Amino acid sequence: VLNEIDEQANGAITVVNGYGTITFTNLNISAPDNDDINVLVLATFDNTVANITDGDFVQVVVLGATLNTGSKFAPDAAQTGSIGGIQTSINSPFTLPEATASVTVGSVGPLKRMQVVATSLDFTTQASAFAGTNEPVGPSYAAPGLPTTSAAIVEARDENAILDIDFNPTAASITIIDNEGENIPSPAGFINGILNLDGLIYTLAGDGTLSVQASGIDSANPPPANTSAIPGQLVNVINVTATQATNGVLTTTNIKGGSVNQVIFGVTFTPDNNSQTTTEPSLSKFIFTFDKPYEYPGGPVFKNFDVRESTSATFAGSTTVTLTGATITKGNSGTNPGEFDQVIVGFKSPKTIV
Repeated sequence: VLNEIDEQANGAITVVNGYGTITFTNLNISAPDNDDINVLVLATFDNTVANITDGDFVQVVVLGATLNTGSKFAPDAAQTGSIGGIQTSINSPFTLPEATASVTVGSVGPLKRMQVVATSLDFTTQASAFAGTNEPVGPSYAAPGLPTTSAAIVEARDENAILDIDFNPTAASITIIDNEGENIPSPAGFINGILNLDGLIYTLAGDGTLSVQASGIDSANPPPANTSAIPGQLVNVINVTATQATNGVLTTTNIKGGSVNQVIFGVTFTPDNNSQTTTEPSLSKFIFTFDKPYEYPGGPVFKNFDVRESTSATFAGSTTVTLTGATITKGNSGTNPGEFDQVIVGFKSPKTIV
């Protein structure tokens, strides 16, 4: 390469029959008399996702060259003193004269396939922020009458956010983890560079950030050049099944997201009547404490709490305690502002337990 000329300094690319063309000026390329030189035409592909696709075929063609004064190219059949390219392919829209011997080699670049190489795994669609344990997450697994959950979509992309359609590790070779330490089996493998986590199942409760590892790439650690990389976001996995099943505690199965007016759990208060008491025991306040906050600064997991009273230890026929003057308030047993993990039930007048 004797001279490197930036096409942007010599005019914009024009489109002819759907093909981009550029004219280079002031090249000042010369060869010794009766000799030849090779000229390389180089292109850097720095484009957007919409215009460059993995697997596209690209070919560079020399359409013509103009002589400077005082010399000639080796003459072609028409004795024009100019260079013509040759047909690019059977699908080429160009009709060009056959090239002279002096420019045949290299007048048409070889047909090259765009090869995108993934360097990051990007969460182009995030999983639902809240999910339950031991149930598949994703739109294909919606419970009747309840809102659907979102499945994470992970794409293998390069630093220009272009999809690598040849990146296709199998499910068995993919590692999905969260920073709570859970290793989660992948429900599928990559297909044409895309991993759909529809059907992912969490087995441990907790809050953590998902990451995917495959073929030596970790979504949690993209290279600095991948400024468009998208990591996984925080997911709160909640097990709302009561852990006690004795002493009058009423348990319920795992509650799916979007459920309305569902019983979480219940408890029975039994007085300790003995000969030393002179009055019936009474209750002024009690607190339900969750092992994880049910409300974060970003929004609630549970809301609209209603505490109901029943004398038959069943939900049927129960009445809300606020009808008898009780209050239901949120509480925080920790120090993180905006997080609530307690439901506090208070009675304006102590309530007798019999």
